[in-house]
Amino acid sequence: YQRRVHGAGQADMDPDGKYIKSVRVRTARGVSGLPLPPQYTRAERREVERVLVEAYNTLTGDLKGSYHPLYGNKSRPETYITHEEEEVYRKAGMLFQAPDSPMMLSCRMGRDWPDARGIWHNADKTFLAWVNEEDHTRLISMDTGGDMAAVFSRFCRGVTEAEAAMVKMGYKFMNDPHRGYLACCPSNIGTGVRCGAMCDIPKLCAHPRFQELMKKLRLQARGSGGVDSAEAGSLRDISNSDRMGFTEVQLVQLAVNGIKKVIALEQKLEKEENIDADIDAATFTDDPSLASKKTDATPHEYTPTPAVCIKDPEKNYPDFHKHTDDTYMKGKEHLLAKFLTKELYAKFAAKPTSSGFTIDRVIQTGVDNVGPQYVSGVIAGDEECFTHYAELFDPIIKARHGHDPAKDVQPHNLDPAGLKGAGQADMDPDGKYIKSVRVRTARGVSGLPLPPQCTRAERREVERVLVEAYNTLTGDLKGSYHPLYGNKSRPETYITHEEEEVYRKAGMLFQAPDSPMMLSCRMGRDWPDARGIWHNADKTFLAWVNEED
Repeated sequence: YQRRVHGAGQADMDPDGKYIKSVRVRTARGVSGLPLPPQYTRAERREVERVLVEAYNTLTGDLKGSYHPLYGNKSRPETYITHEEEEVYRKAGMLFQAPDSPMMLSCRMGRDWPDARGIWHNADKTFLAWVNEEDHTRLISMDTGGDMAAVFSRFCRGVTEAEAAMVKMGYKFMNDPHRGYLACCPSNIGTGVRCGAMCDIPKLCAHPRFQELMKKLRLQARGSGGVDSAEAGSLRDISNSDRMGFTEVQLVQLAVNGIKKVIALEQKLEKEENIDADIDAATFTDDPSLASKKTDATPHEYTPTPAVCIKDPEKNYPDFHKHTDDTYMKGKEHLLAKFLTKELYAKFAAKPTSSGFTIDRVIQTGVDNVGPQYVSGVIAGDEECFTHYAELFDPIIKARHGHDPAKDVQPHNLDPAGLKGAGQADMDPDGKYIKSVRVRTARGVSGLPLPPQCTRAERREVERVLVEAYNTLTGDLKGSYHPLYGNKSRPETYITHEEEEVYRKAGMLFQAPDSPMMLSCRMGRDWPDARGIWHNADKTFLAWVNEED
């Protein structure tokens, strides 16, 4: 491999060690036959971990290393690292963050965190493998300085030898002849290779044509914090922008050639030379080996490995060790952990409601969110959940409310004439103590799934039914509907961002569902479609549409 990439050594790339701080080659891989992170079960995630760690543990020589499960990873409780050790890895740029962003949570990447997640690395910490982050695994070869040839050689050996070990175990990496290596996000398929260098180029990165140069060289420049980080200061993470159509060697060669060009132009700017002509002439095709992409018109058939679906309830039962630890619960009792026995989980494991809401969706927010503010631990995806899963819901309801749904009847009375001593003169005649009063409730439209389960069309039907009903109100209740900004179900009438904030500052409108709890409940899907606020003219009677209920 090293012989195939030209001019990639330290002496070729940055002989004085002035510009390149570190180099890295990385890729994403999926284990063929096992579902990817947005879909797999707890047991399947642990099987991915088992396969990968056993394969990586076969590596020898400079690749020999060990696995370090994240803190709280109960698949390997005897060896997991501490919070402090995690932060040391993160500060060194070696470890992924917890999946707490809206993007990661809406992809269901955060389920059961941090179970079956960890980092494997060799003794020198120059060859790493992330396990069960955004993909089954990310393989990374890295080092300080600018010796890309050595880093790429190590990368090739590690990836090849790890898959060879997997094949002996009956597994392999997902690889389609037309699409290449497969990953969760289509942006990471093909070779999946990103080859880059952290470059200190204060003059060039401030040049007005810097991004034009990057595009011509088929490179991308990120901030020093990686993807989505701000481009502040003089450090830029410069890497190939392509993943598909080229071979791994071609992509590394492309990056090497481009980074050398970047350094040469930085040196010209240091001498106060004009580089406009260099940018005009810049192209990645001045290396004959990169002049064209290889295409093969011969069709190939790709048959994925038959799925290894691990549905055994015993193996998929959640880990509740945090939920019973007062360090996390602060004196509160987690009701899901108390009432969901292994036997009850097994009973419902393959028996969803008629709308398809599974026991795992019922409990997922309770599994993922631990703390004194999360005591119930279950959500309903439809009204059938309350009867279908009554053996779980009823004891939680009884413990939470002191009402036993199995035998008690819930009374109702909406006649305000029966209320006594509740007027201003009775409550606070001088107006000194009470600043405002409010009565609120939640309702679900019978026959339509609830927000954790509803489809886009069903959510819009909820909106239609409710808005048409509220629009029939008269007198002091007469009002109008105000769809949130971007609500494409009613684009002609939605409010502005500024109007939304006025409502929120007045305590009249809900927030966007960007918390881990709301996102793990699937409340944020298609936001803000079919969401809005209805209110009367005086803004004293409000109705939220398609928030949490």
